[in-house]
Amino acid sequence: MPKKLGRNKPDEVDATSVQYDEMELNWDLPDTLWGGTTAMRLKPEFLPKFKGEKQLEFQERLNQSFLFNQYKNTIEDVVAKPFSESVIVTEPPVELEGFEDDVDGKGTNLTQFGKDVYEAGMRWGLSHILVDAPPIPKMVDDVGNEVARTLADQMRDGRRPVWVHVTPKTLLGWRTETIAGQTILTQIRVKEYAVEPVLKKTYLDQTVEYVRVINRTTWELWKKNPKGKWDLDDNGTNDLGWIPLKTFYVRPTGYLTADPTFMDLAWLNLEHWQSKSDQRNILHYSRFAQLFAKGMTIKEIKASQQVGANRLMAAKDTDADMKYVEIAGPGIAAGERDLKHIEDQMEVVKATPFVQRKGFDTKATGMIINEARSTSPVKAWANIESTVLKGAYELTAEWLNLDLPEKFEVKVYTDFVNAAGNSKDMDHVIELRQEGTITKKTELQEAQRRGIVVETIDPDDELEAAAGESMDELKAAVKASKDPDPDPDEGNED
Repeated sequence: MPKKLGRNKPDEVDATSVQYDEMELNWDLPDTLWGGTTAMRLKPEFLPKFKGEKQLEFQERLNQSFLFNQYKNTIEDVVAKPFSESVIVTEPPVELEGFEDDVDGKGTNLTQFGKDVYEAGMRWGLSHILVDAPPIPKMVDDVGNEVARTLADQMRDGRRPVWVHVTPKTLLGWRTETIAGQTILTQIRVKEYAVEPVLKKTYLDQTVEYVRVINRTTWELWKKNPKGKWDLDDNGTNDLGWIPLKTFYVRPTGYLTADPTFMDLAWLNLEHWQSKSDQRNILHYSRFAQLFAKGMTIKEIKASQQVGANRLMAAKDTDADMKYVEIAGPGIAAGERDLKHIEDQMEVVKATPFVQRKGFDTKATGMIINEARSTSPVKAWANIESTVLKGAYELTAEWLNLDLPEKFEVKVYTDFVNAAGNSKDMDHVIELRQEGTITKKTELQEAQRRGIVVETIDPDDELEAAAGESMDELKAAVKASKDPDPDPDEGNED
């Protein structure tokens, strides 16, 4: 029976929303792949059990399986490029100078914080930045009258906004309203964890769960007690009047929802995990020769179990024989080809984020990056993150009642060479074409995307023209391209 999302669970502050539950359905495989071989072995459901296979045999096969983690390698490569250089902040206000050195109040600089947000977006398809501010204590004059705190007072006391990275896994739920035709966020619930000392113990620590509820005008902090119940730990007012959250979208499916960015690659990696496990299982038996005997009694066989130099084996039957046999057959070679085929497919998918595309649609902001010229997804995503980081700065300025300068900008590095231009991924595309997996048209389009063939060529027209060329014309063209330019004076006599 299908799972009824959002049903049959306690109405507690940590209850997840229906939208959360729908996204969570796609997280198990990518998250397990991220954990590597150890995590995959802890999820035996990802390795099918053979019919009739005993549990001990299955466990041995599982323990001999190793993950070729192309999924995690791909995300790490995609993240490394934009953050190989520091994030640049141009013309910040004086009050925010040096803010990029510690954006979260824990010593994390802007580049590392942005990298963490970007990586989360690559894993789950989106991620968030919450711009929080600690409560501002009241100030009173000499006679006890409350006085307004100035920005200088706040900065002097170190009470300035901090950025909190909220992953999709910690944003438990949200509420929205449609106001003047716009979707307005009215509540979010964020799961948090803190390491605190165990009561009455000197050295032992424990992880304590919290849920922060932020409404448009108020906030609450709930703490889970040792009995598993939630207690209101703190609360206050939200002076902004709205929720200071910015979202980095990579593969959005709706408001604050998304699919994992590299889900297709995750499935391919799972296919490789299973095929590689089968291959290792076959090799486990085929690598060891088995001793074969015929024409021998049980007694003779037992007497001959020790084989080696200075050993004597005897049998009465003149047709008796004893020899080593090895397993051989097309299955092993077929397994190798299957693994190579999957690896080629993963290599193509890995290169895709670095391949130039014309008019790459970000979907997140409703704009088209580079309508006239091409860009790669990884650069487009970096540009989107630049916008999100700038938005977080704008929220920071709102908390401090500051106006950002007109020329203020935040820029994630994009002036890098796309990896696909220097890789051999086109060779894998050609192999897929030769195997009949893709068409000639797809092969030509992939060559265009990699800048090997000019974009102005129409694939259909080109394929039609190529089909009409005779072999003689083709050979003449190749010969002409190889021959040196003729000497204009050759054949002329004085």
